[in-house]
Amino acid sequence: MWGKLVSAESRQPRQEPDTPFALPPPLPFKIPWLKAGGWLLLSCLMAVSLGAASAYVQGFYAPILLAPILWGLLLGGLLGLLAWWLGFANRRFIFVATLLAVVVMIHLQHFVSYQIYLQSLEAAFQKSPAALVAHEYRPDSWWDFMKTQAERGRSVGGWQLKNAQVWAWWVLDGILSGTAALIVVWQMIRLPYSTAEGAFYREIRQGELPKAAKSWLQKLDALPQKSLKVTYRLLASPQMKEPFGLEIRWEGSVKSSKQGNEGKRLLWLDREQLRTLETYLDH
Repeated sequence: MWGKLVSAESRQPRQEPDTPFALPPPLPFKIPWLKAGGWLLLSCLMAVSLGAASAYVQGFYAPILLAPILWGLLLGGLLGLLAWWLGFANRRFIFVATLLAVVVMIHLQHFVSYQIYLQSLEAAFQKSPAALVAHEYRPDSWWDFMKTQAERGRSVGGWQLKNAQVWAWWVLDGILSGTAALIVVWQMIRLPYSTAEGAFYREIRQGELPKAAKSWLQKLDALPQKSLKVTYRLLASPQMKEPFGLEIRWEGSVKSSKQGNEGKRLLWLDREQLRTLETYLDH
């Protein structure tokens, strides 16, 4: 997804006095706590589910470094969809809660692995009481299980890691999952947000900008004069209320252009400007 990256908690951007365009939509200053609470609760439930699932899956498929990234991408995608579904766009809250969800997911992964280990001991004991002693000892707690796993070490790509190295590897897994989750969430909530409607803007049209539309924007000093190729994306709130977003990307041929050879810009249009633009786009 494209879109201008604007923090939901930042102040309302000021429009230049001589600009011919509309003001951007007002930004939410208060956290909608009902939505925030619902999003946080559901995100933790998703993290618990994915953490438990990953513990079982890693028993037969856990590619080195790739596995935590995949689980992070999956978690981030679900959290982004949840934000869209609830119409919740407080980005700072979402970022912090996403990291919390990653911690919950990783914790559940290790805790369920501990439970699986106990079940294997119980199965061994059912066959023969002596098998329990021969198989493994029974850890006193989850934390005891984690410390013992670190002491015994693990093999990673032919390298044998032990003690602090194992803990560092687990931390690396968490960083990879958290980074992957945050990247996906950011991509999914970076579009503008309509405070009045409590929903994200949607893309309603895109393509290459025709010559007439380019000339119109150049006259308004919104586009470099030497732009060779200009693509656009038209954004609107679900109820098609003002203002409308016009994101443009251009490629130029003159390095001396004050706006550079390549660039992008997000403009806000009122309904009359939208009609004018659509006239150029349709002909």
